[in-house]
Amino acid sequence: MKKLGKFALLSLMLPIVASCQKTGSETSSSSSKPVQPSESVPSTPKDSSEEKESSNTDADDTFVIEAEYTDLYEADGTPKAGHGYSGGADGADMVQKDEDGSAKASNGYWVGYLYNKGLSLNFVFNSTKAVTGVTLTLRLSCEIKDMELTPDLWAVRVNDSDSSSRGIEYGSFSLAGASTSDSDNYVRPFTDRTSAVTIDLVEGKNEIDLVTINDITMGGTMYATAPMVDCIKLSHLSGSSLSYTKHEENLAAFEE
Repeated sequence: MKKLGKFALLSLMLPIVASCQKTGSETSSSSSKPVQPSESVPSTPKDSSEEKESSNTDADDTFVIEAEYTDLYEADGTPKAGHGYSGGADGADMVQKDEDGSAKASNGYWVGYLYNKGLSLNFVFNSTKAVTGVTLTLRLSCEIKDMELTPDLWAVRVNDSDSSSRGIEYGSFSLAGASTSDSDNYVRPFTDRTSAVTIDLVEGKNEIDLVTINDITMGGTMYATAPMVDCIKLSHLSGSSLSYTKHEENLAAFEE
């Protein structure tokens, strides 16, 4: 069983990104309705036969999409190239495991190695209808350094294909308590951060991209500042049912 390293130091650890069914329409949309931020005290070959769909049973419940089940491959089929403190990890090797539960990862895994400008996690899902005023919460953690994420450093794009976009104006996500020592296996527990604005969903396919858009180094070969990502949560769905395809093959190495 692989050991977690909170520094993403060892390129032996595993990670994640997003994918789903390709149906429905896709447009650029976000809302400026303010919500109250919340805080709580987070390469193996691609095999479509391993994909399973997950959906919410109650349309008004919070819908969770796990980062470790997202598509960790680029559109051309090559694995996403992650960077860590010393070396990197590609594709499914970007997934890391919460070995003892102390990191409080919602499904026991998260995606790291996002320390490279332009690297993204892509959460693709379907909605049975268009919805406005959806609350978006991200479950995040940090390593090596504390950080304050803002849209000019780390973009949250909702149905937005503009590669230069800073995404929605989510406010700022402050992450403190990162371990600065590699002498233990401590991982700062993942915590929820809620966007300061709500978002809109279209009927059919939707995509939320979390994109590293800075080149502020964190040390070693961590060429940009970014968090570790556990999952995203969507709530206030106004009767819509959401579903997404789970890339369970990303966890294959942990089952050996």
